[in-house]
Amino acid sequence: MKNEINYTLLTDGSSDRVLIKIINWLFNDLIPNIPIKGQFSDFSFLKKPPTISRLDLRIKAAIEYYPCDILFVHRDSENESREDRYEEIIRFWNKASLSNQKMIPIIPVRMSEAWLLIDQQAIKIAASNRYYKGNITLPNTQNLEREPDPKKLLFELIQQVSELTGRRLKKLNVHTARHIVAENIDNYSVLRNLSSFILFEEDVKKVIAEISL
Repeated sequence: MKNEINYTLLTDGSSDRVLIKIINWLFNDLIPNIPIKGQFSDFSFLKKPPTISRLDLRIKAAIEYYPCDILFVHRDSENESREDRYEEIIRFWNKASLSNQKMIPIIPVRMSEAWLLIDQQAIKIAASNRYYKGNITLPNTQNLEREPDPKKLLFELIQQVSELTGRRLKKLNVHTARHIVAENIDNYSVLRNLSSFILFEEDVKKVIAEISL
């Protein structure tokens, strides 16, 4: 067993760094005695960062600038099936020709925010109103992958729970609040009811077994 595992997260955009908290939780649940170090692949320092459409170049850049044991490659499924997104990532991965590197696709359905719509208290904290007494209607866990726009729903709930109005509501940064939601969810085990997370965890277990030999 390795003394520690280092991973890098490559995402569609910077907002999806919320997935780091979920990856850390899963590792700590599966291998609690192994230290985990995660990093986010930020290319903003490059004069000409690789474009979103060239995932193979972004994969190469992530490995070059953020060396790791495991590279997590994120894509939201959005209007595509998880299977299509998975095949897309594998296609670009093969194009990048990094056969000695471990890689795991991470594909929330439909988008990363769907994996955050599971904890009322975390939303209250993110909205700076932890004693909110109103009703917070979260989707049933089994229906999260059918939610048409998880990001919109999460932002609306944060605004609702804040109980702010007018100019103060306009100043509320829901994008920052989204990260506070992720940081304040202590247990993501409910996601194990989702097919996308089940498949993701299976991939993580396989790679853990491979690098732990």
